Amino acid sequence: DLNPQSNDQWWYGTACQSICPTNPSTDVSCSGLGVCNPLSHSCLCAWGFSGDACQWNMCAIGYGQNRASSECFDHGSCVAGDPSKNEPPFYCECKVGWGGLFCERDICWCSPESSYGCATIADGSRACRCKEGWYGRACERRYSGEKRPYSFF
Repeated sequence: DLNPQSNDQWWYGTACQSICPTNPSTDVSCSGLGVCNPLSHSCLCAWGFSGDACQWNMCAIGYGQNRASSECFDHGSCVAGDPSKNEPPFYCECKVGWGGLFCERDICWCSPESSYGCATIADGSRACRCKEGWYGRACERRYSGEKRPYSFF
């Protein structure tokens, strides 16, 4: 997609409309996910995106905030976004109890008075481990009447 224009500059895009790389599927400079540096003809990508035209979400190529070797820090799945819903090309869909752009934040908040804290369950999700007689997402509800053993929300 490189074509020479006047002044011996290189231009990108199907209509030679950009001095920086364009996303091949959208023909938008730096995929709309970065800033074009006119001196180097390169894209400075927003955090979490990479590629010549910022066309890749790092979760899709196996990098996270600290360049971890696992997708979405193993706390979620990288899914393709829906452009018709204005979603990014790729994003991390986090497991329960995890949040952040790359599912890097533990967002399991448990009541310290009524729980034993957060625990990781078999599928990698995070949940509160409630003390006897308590239940709810944060172990914030008390059973009335019969006592029940501790449980995950």
